[in-house]
Amino acid sequence: MLIGTDTAALGQYGARADREAGGHLDDEDDYDSEEEEEEEEGRKPQTGSKRKAPPPKRGRGRPKKAQAGTRTPQTYQLKARCREHEGPIDSEAGAGTIKFKDKNLAAFVGTLSSIGSGVSFTARKFTDDPRPRQSEWADYSAEQYERERVSRWH
Repeated sequence: MLIGTDTAALGQYGARADREAGGHLDDEDDYDSEEEEEEEEGRKPQTGSKRKAPPPKRGRGRPKKAQAGTRTPQTYQLKARCREHEGPIDSEAGAGTIKFKDKNLAAFVGTLSSIGSGVSFTARKFTDDPRPRQSEWADYSAEQYERERVSRWH
């Protein structure tokens, strides 16, 4: 499950996790992204010399304090992959939202497209200790689904 405030960032993070798990991230992709960054900044790549770091965009010093009365966002975007009740993997990332009931972020109501329309789910926090991670995003991929499907019959 991926949770965040920006839907586009969730999509990018999920795609990156898929590439890293599948080993599709190669040096060419890194090289292309460096060229694109240089073009966007209006610089030309220099061969045989060190690249200089761009100057900081903000002044140094203490960051500004949050204004009194501002709250953290209480509605978050959600992308989830899961296992169906009988075991098969649903590798399509379902989109949804989680809306916290109070500022303590201890309980929420959520919706998830892969569950169905008009179906909501709820949760309540019962400990401050994080649970150890059980599965990675890639453990719910189409490739993993296919490996498990084939292994059932062979």
